[in-house]
Amino acid sequence: MLAGEEIDRMKRESVFEYPKDLPTTGHYTGKKRSTVQFLRIRCNERKNEKMARRKIEQDEQKREKSVSFLQGRFLRRNVAHRKEVEKSAPASSLGKQTGTWKRVEKEEE
Repeated sequence: MLAGEEIDRMKRESVFEYPKDLPTTGHYTGKKRSTVQFLRIRCNERKNEKMARRKIEQDEQKREKSVSFLQGRFLRRNVAHRKEVEKSAPASSLGKQTGTWKRVEKEEE
């Protein structure tokens, strides 16, 4: 485990934010192990919270980007395609066959 000097060095280098409720001076006998464990646990918790928050934000940004991109792209494509198809045939006589739009001839009665 870390000695008191190493904890002070870490504190100076701001590797850990030292908890204010624990003693920073004097000897660490009896407190050394629990202090270091406490510091490690607190550091890991903060790191995990930051990473989780960042991951959630990135996922939301990706979702917004992809949804808006796909909506815009497919809407433009579909509108252009529909206009093109409706010019060649009225909407009521359109049929979907094997993934492509083809004109369906109406039988005259």
